[in-house]
Amino acid sequence: MPPVLLLFLGSLVGIAAPVGTWSDDEDPLGSLSADQQTALETAIDDRDHQESAFAALMSAMGAISADTLKSAALEPWDPAGTSAVLGAPDAWRGRSFELTGRVEQSDRLERPWSPVVEWFLRLPDGSAAAVYLPWDEDRASGERVRVAARFYKRISAEARDGTLRSYPAFAGRIRPGPVAVSPDRVIIIGIVVLILGWVLLGLFTGRRGRSGQRKVTSTVASKVGEPTSLPTDPVDALDELARRHDDRLRKGDP
Repeated sequence: MPPVLLLFLGSLVGIAAPVGTWSDDEDPLGSLSADQQTALETAIDDRDHQESAFAALMSAMGAISADTLKSAALEPWDPAGTSAVLGAPDAWRGRSFELTGRVEQSDRLERPWSPVVEWFLRLPDGSAAAVYLPWDEDRASGERVRVAARFYKRISAEARDGTLRSYPAFAGRIRPGPVAVSPDRVIIIGIVVLILGWVLLGLFTGRRGRSGQRKVTSTVASKVGEPTSLPTDPVDALDELARRHDDRLRKGDP
């Protein structure tokens, strides 16, 4: 077993320095050891995680302190730049970002990588990323999360529609604290609330309208329902008209 893998399985220690053009001092998560950076540079894109680069990066992420996870000023991952990163992964390998999204699928890796869980993370814009984390930081499917992450490599996987697609893969750790709701999500929630308000208002006013209509209809019907025929005898007819008039006066009708 490679020494770097033994290091990973034993303690998950270290921290990564970017392989790109920025300096170590600019990275809020710190820097890799020389051995870890050398291992990371051997990562092979479009392949699985069975390599020393994976062990080195996971070891680095495992050493990040709780204070750093909470306070590091990480650059938010911009899904709009995914194509640029996937087109030149060597230039981005090891760079740190903050990912936010929803856990869509979670799978614990097989031995010897069983201390790691693999997430299929759905990002706010609907795109996806693969994220590898310590298994004890796993979360339930559907839960929204914040992740301190380093770009690992480009991976290719078969999507649900059978198409082979490329995704960015990251090594990460859960960040404490609430998950911010994206502006687009706030707008959608506001629209839904507004629509529900209009629907409830329509139901309320419609119910009142129907109730008033029933009252009017009932009143009209009571008047319309009065017999209109009169006795043929003139005297009896006058008596009937007088009786009906008296009845309306007792009821308060004009």
